[in-house]
Amino acid sequence: MEEQIVKTILNSLWGAWVHNPFLYTLVGLLVILTFLMRLPGVKGWLGETLMRLGFAFFLPKDTYRIINNVTIPDGQGGTTQIDHIIVSSYGLFVIEAKHYKGWIFGEQSDRQWTQKIHGNHSQTFENPLYQNYKHTECLRELLGLSKEQIKSVVVFTGDCALKTRDKLPKHVTDPGGCVAYIKSHRDILFDDEMVVAVESAIRENRLTPGWKTADQHAEYVKNLHPRRDDARKEAGSVAEHIEAQEAPISDAPEPTKICPKCGAVMVLRTAKRGPNAGDQFWGCRNYPKCCQILK
Repeated sequence: MEEQIVKTILNSLWGAWVHNPFLYTLVGLLVILTFLMRLPGVKGWLGETLMRLGFAFFLPKDTYRIINNVTIPDGQGGTTQIDHIIVSSYGLFVIEAKHYKGWIFGEQSDRQWTQKIHGNHSQTFENPLYQNYKHTECLRELLGLSKEQIKSVVVFTGDCALKTRDKLPKHVTDPGGCVAYIKSHRDILFDDEMVVAVESAIRENRLTPGWKTADQHAEYVKNLHPRRDDARKEAGSVAEHIEAQEAPISDAPEPTKICPKCGAVMVLRTAKRGPNAGDQFWGCRNYPKCCQILK
């Protein structure tokens, strides 16, 4: 009986399509598209695409160099994935994009934020400021930049509202606010040569974009289970840094060695590869513009 009903329905659909193939093909595609748009992965991809289009239209290419979907080593045997990096004379902008709907509740020092949909569904997620702090620190270590040269930006796409807007810093925003925030920075931090060097260093050190890299990063994140005590310590140090981002930054140099080549501050680093892996050395903060090192 059920088999006969299915055959009857299929025959009816086939007959309708034969009489008007264009209309019913269009209807079928719309049904498939509606289903796909409900998938979280597709929603995230759409949000990322809209962000890229916004950057391309509203940020001049001769001033802002945009690098999308960057995966780099995290210095701990794994990787970290960054949605967007924008290199300019006004600093390095590290952008974490979140695609959510509903109401978003959270403060910058909270370990977890909350999403509420229609007052019924509620779930928590990691504070994106903490998440992006890890990205900025990995880039700072990789490029030898100072904290004031790297700007963290968190962007919420989708149909959502930040219900604790008054308790969040201005670099937590929406796509339109993201562009405005980036353009609000006018202090020159890099010269033209340094902008080119920083962009080149990021592109050279990033892992090849693609499914393989994405799967490897996802597997690393899945297997990442820090101890509870370590997580508490990390949360405290990150919270202190995030709160300090809004405070004025001192121009006093750090008490360390001075580069004999360019006069910049030297930073203590650890070699991650090669025959000297694990050894510490002093590297120029202006790397990759200046590659001077000291034992």
